[in-house]
Amino acid sequence: IEDRAEMKNITIENLVHPGDSIASVNKSLLYILIFNLVSNAIKYNNDGGWIRIASFETGKDNCIEVTDNGIGINTDQISRIFDRFKRADPSFGEGYGLGLSIVSSIVRFHNGTINVKSIKGEGSTFKMQIPLKNVNTIQPI
Repeated sequence: IEDRAEMKNITIENLVHPGDSIASVNKSLLYILIFNLVSNAIKYNNDGGWIRIASFETGKDNCIEVTDNGIGINTDQISRIFDRFKRADPSFGEGYGLGLSIVSSIVRFHNGTINVKSIKGEGSTFKMQIPLKNVNTIQPI
């Protein structure tokens, strides 16, 4: 995905520390979640923009934030961005409007929540909170 960012001169700041771990998650699904969010942040960003990926704990949750300074999302569209086949701006090339629906499903699978803050023309922040003790984990017998 880095090649797409380079084509638009987008800087990606990774604030996830190598020693950090997010317990009790399906790592393959977490990869898909972050890939989809970063891919959208690139697609809906401006040339020369930036993307920041961060993770931290709040005491009871693992949090992941993906923030960009792209085109932002209209307030009236935020409630529908997780719907399948919905795209904030269909004129932005490829895609079928499934990425954020998949992100939402992955967060729900982990009994988490997702919030979006966005200002049109200034950018967006997607914040996922996944409980530290995830009930979807397989426990040893």
